[in-house]
Amino acid sequence: MIAREVVFDEIFDSQVLFRSIFDGMSRPGKINNLEHVGIEPPEGITRAAALVAFSLLNDDVSVMLAEPSEAVADYLRGNTAVRESSVSSADFIIGTADSTCSLIEQSKEGEPLYPEKSATFILMVEEMSSEPVSQGIALSLSGPGIDGTKKIFVSGISEKWLKELAEKNCEFPLGVDVIMTAEKGDDCIVSCLPRTTRIEVVL
Repeated sequence: MIAREVVFDEIFDSQVLFRSIFDGMSRPGKINNLEHVGIEPPEGITRAAALVAFSLLNDDVSVMLAEPSEAVADYLRGNTAVRESSVSSADFIIGTADSTCSLIEQSKEGEPLYPEKSATFILMVEEMSSEPVSQGIALSLSGPGIDGTKKIFVSGISEKWLKELAEKNCEFPLGVDVIMTAEKGDDCIVSCLPRTTRIEVVL
């Protein structure tokens, strides 16, 4: 039985969430709180990732779950009408750094005339903060939307994953975009890494 989230307003809540995500894409590394909506996703997808999915997925796009789960697939399909796809054709890929690392190379990177025909990763990380976090790494970000450099601390991401991302995004405008999601207490937060952002690990 597919669980429909009756507490989620497909018009109002989606618009509010989309504005938070769009703001994050315009200001890479900025951590935004998502509007609190009391959804209850199944095991395999966090509330934060599910809220991002609810705001971006619909019947015109496709998704791949890096860790296959019939419960999560049914949940997303029942609430967004999204269709599932393979990694090479998926518009959105949802997973953790560990589960998506090997998928970055195979994902859609767009075409020179249509760079928007690329994949967006909805990445579930453990923590994100402007201050150091336990077992996290510090990232120094620069590029469009950033005044000088911006530092963000993330746990649940690896240098190997970042290397794969850098290789994928080395031929702008081709590449992929990343929406990092995490939960901080009862809050759901996002921070974005568009393909234009240069990322350095700060030791």
